[in-house]
Amino acid sequence: MKKKNNTEAPEKKKINQNAEEQIELDIPEDEIWTYKIDGLAAPHINKPYKNYAMKKALFIVVIVVAVGLSIYFSVRAVSQQTFKYTELEDGTFELYKFSNNGKIRELTIDYVSSVVYADKNSEAAEGPFTIEADESKPVTTIREYAFNCDETLRTVYIGKNVKEIDGKSFYTCRALRKIVVDPENEYYCDIDGVLFTKDKKTVICCPIARNKDQKMSFIEERLIDKYGFAQTVEVLSSYLNEEKLDGENKQQAKQQLFAELREAMIGDDWDTVVAIVDRMIETLDSEDKESENAMYDERNRMWDSLKIENWEEADREEFAARALVFRLPAETETVGMLAFNYTDLETVYLPEGLKTIETLGFFRATALREIITFTPDGREYPSLPDGLEEIGSDAFSYDQELTYVYIPASVKHIGHHAFWDCVYNKDGGLAGLAELNVQASESDFHKNTSTGDDWKPKYDYMLFKKAVDVVYEAQR
Repeated sequence: MKKKNNTEAPEKKKINQNAEEQIELDIPEDEIWTYKIDGLAAPHINKPYKNYAMKKALFIVVIVVAVGLSIYFSVRAVSQQTFKYTELEDGTFELYKFSNNGKIRELTIDYVSSVVYADKNSEAAEGPFTIEADESKPVTTIREYAFNCDETLRTVYIGKNVKEIDGKSFYTCRALRKIVVDPENEYYCDIDGVLFTKDKKTVICCPIARNKDQKMSFIEERLIDKYGFAQTVEVLSSYLNEEKLDGENKQQAKQQLFAELREAMIGDDWDTVVAIVDRMIETLDSEDKESENAMYDERNRMWDSLKIENWEEADREEFAARALVFRLPAETETVGMLAFNYTDLETVYLPEGLKTIETLGFFRATALREIITFTPDGREYPSLPDGLEEIGSDAFSYDQELTYVYIPASVKHIGHHAFWDCVYNKDGGLAGLAELNVQASESDFHKNTSTGDDWKPKYDYMLFKKAVDVVYEAQR
């Protein structure tokens, strides 16, 4: 039997590494705010810090300088970075970013441009300004998203030098009403404010607010006297105190005022209309509240009379045929990416010969109710054209006014979410695109047509999303 080794080290005790030593300080009550602990700085209660005033002043100076520099560079960015260009290898330029100063409604793209303010010292993008172009630097390219989300620009003029425009250049420019192309441009053209390639084979961009341009042109040509302007001028003239107008020639000043009012009305510029009527009201005597109220009432009546819902039915129908319907040229083969996104079009006529509807072609065209195909011999039939080969991803997403889609056997590919959210639950049933009609048989469709994820519309079904039915071998 082995003996226990008495030299063996005793068993070590476990030590709690998290244990904290309790320290108690016996501080006299009358020294509680001044007591100094060895190794620590003495309290500063009721005692000034060394050089306190100087440090405070220095801190304030640093803050002021930092804020000033921030404002300075922010303002310079606003006033000087309206246009951003990249020089290309051939010596021409690409416009890759336009940042609106909030006042530019019309813009010509042909040469490298800059904003010049009348007040040379203005760094805050305020006051009168001009856009100056350097004709030694032609712009030939407009990059994708160059005008992304602009909310002010209404008209874009494409100069003769531009030869490449990315289809995403004008993405979500919600105020854009028309794109006009110089007839000398060899690469692009416009049809009623819609941008096409010169050969009309590809539609690139239908401005989101095109219907407003059409509306105001229609009002100017047919309705402005019928519904508003003539009466407004007559009523406001009866209250306006011409003697209080600026300038020596009071009659001329009055005519100028009403010319501005007419232009604002035609331009659908309600803010300016309000400002002009407010200027008229300022000519009244301060105690003439009756006339002031009458002018406000006439202003509101005039604006109400220009609303489409208040027009006679015949005028509404004529306007819809002009502004809410668009017919692509017979030559068109491609609806470009984002070409009709967010538009208010209700009816689109597609030519038989169209081959491709690219990704997001009619994305969130939420007013689109009807797609009609027309043939070279003048026939028309509903929905997508025979001969169509590709429907891109999200091509018709969120277009809930659509109730009928017929997919011809010629279609070889349908991208993911092509008809996403085109159907919804309403009053216990389905509204929108409640089913899809396919010309091919089910077996031929799956053999010849590739499809992306969730290409069919889906709706809420109990706790799940359920795809709409597909009717194969359907007849138009």
